Amino acid sequence: MYGDPVQKSAKILDIPEDAIAKRIRVEIVGFSLIEVSGYDRIIEYSRECVRFQLKNEIITINGEEIVMKSLENGDAILRGKINSVTDEA
Repeated sequence: MYGDPVQKSAKILDIPEDAIAKRIRVEIVGFSLIEVSGYDRIIEYSRECVRFQLKNEIITINGEEIVMKSLENGDAILRGKINSVTDEA
């Protein structure tokens, strides 16, 4: 059932898999908060657009009055009016 060691460990410890293995995660809360984990670097940052380089794709967040609330260890928390989130391979 849980053949993957990361899945098995996460299940035993009752924590999300991405807390054990650095995996990419984008979590959107309403239209005003977004968390991005596991990115390689920030390509672009302005109050209207933030672009993250992931391993094999780019995530683009468009909105208004976007502010970086937290930035640490490959995790970013953004606030603002989020209009769209797109990815490109």
